[in-house]
Amino acid sequence: MKDLLIHNKSYLLLWISTLTTRLGNALTITVLMYYIGTQSHSPMMISLVLFAQMMPMVLIGIFAGSVADRLSKFAVMIGSETFQLMTVSAMIFNLNHPWILIFLIFLQGLGAAFYGPAKTAYLSNIVDKEELPVAIGLSQGITQATDLIGPPIAGTLLLLIQSGQILMIDVLTFILSGLFIFCSSRFVKNHEEIKDQMTNEHLWTTMINGLKKVSNIHSLRFLITIVFVLMLVAGVFNATSVAIELQIFHVTGFQYGLLESVSGIGAIAGSLTGPLLVKHIHPGKFIIVSGIILGFWMTLICLVQFFYPISGIVLLFVWVSGLGLLNSCLNIPVSSLFLVITPMKLRGRAVGILQMFSFLGAIIGLLTGGALSIVVGVIQVTIIAGVLMVSVSVGLIKTRGYEKLIHIHRSKVEEIKNDASSVK
Repeated sequence: MKDLLIHNKSYLLLWISTLTTRLGNALTITVLMYYIGTQSHSPMMISLVLFAQMMPMVLIGIFAGSVADRLSKFAVMIGSETFQLMTVSAMIFNLNHPWILIFLIFLQGLGAAFYGPAKTAYLSNIVDKEELPVAIGLSQGITQATDLIGPPIAGTLLLLIQSGQILMIDVLTFILSGLFIFCSSRFVKNHEEIKDQMTNEHLWTTMINGLKKVSNIHSLRFLITIVFVLMLVAGVFNATSVAIELQIFHVTGFQYGLLESVSGIGAIAGSLTGPLLVKHIHPGKFIIVSGIILGFWMTLICLVQFFYPISGIVLLFVWVSGLGLLNSCLNIPVSSLFLVITPMKLRGRAVGILQMFSFLGAIIGLLTGGALSIVVGVIQVTIIAGVLMVSVSVGLIKTRGYEKLIHIHRSKVEEIKNDASSVK
């Protein structure tokens, strides 16, 4: 891991860019979630905030992925950061208008929708194939680290300065991130090879062909289906988790920040150990095992609530840290499988389609979870989501698509190893 950061300057600068922009976003989302969550007193309002974040990827996912395949990846990322900078700036002047804030969160999501496909495709340009799992782990690790650092800092800053000033910090991080991305592009050596990988098709043709090609790759289609189903169940949980902390256990702003940071600690641990485990456990099996354990862990909220009068907030911290660890472990094998089985020229569009269906599943789960929470209760809905997660994960094991996914991934890994050996 250290060698990748030390010897690959382009990746190092991208890694620093991720650190910078994610820190600012962690500050912003913590402030906005706490503000809207405490003011609304409704799980559905929290669901709408998350809905506003995710819906843009569903609406323009394939379009954003097609743009990443047609244009310079680093230029798309810089454009995304610039647009998000403008939307966060507008939030500063609308902190007392929750519905305008939700709309601006939606606009920021539109800008962010272009970043993910471009970054994933850009990683393939600057990192060798055999180092991609490590690169993914490091990128995810720094994302989780900033999610760890950001919430407690935001909680502390809420006591010291105004919310608008915290958002101004996020504006600055977008500026710095764009500069780091630009500098990263200056160290890329294989510019001609990258240009050859870019498609020259008309944008509409690129989108249609992307959908056709992805649907024709059976293993990729099945992986997207797995992600959609798991994210649907996870979306139900996401609708209830914040409500559990703010509206069931009534944590303070500082405690909410600490809970988010504890989740980040677990996620960092998962990001660091995940790439190592993927080397010994097939990513497909890794997804199933992580899904089963995550679902079981979600159901343990009933024990947290039962023992809360005795243990206080301690058990809630343990439960949240476990969720961070298991969520992180679930993401790494998905990314590893995706990058191995997806052709280079198709990666931008394939990422867009993957994220589109991933967010669609999460949104359906969010809205369902938010609505059910009002009728059934957030604790009960969380337990139901956990049981569904276990059931879905177990049910995937014996499917024909899962067996094919395992076989094709092994074949692709052997090809990569043979190519690396021939180069040496």
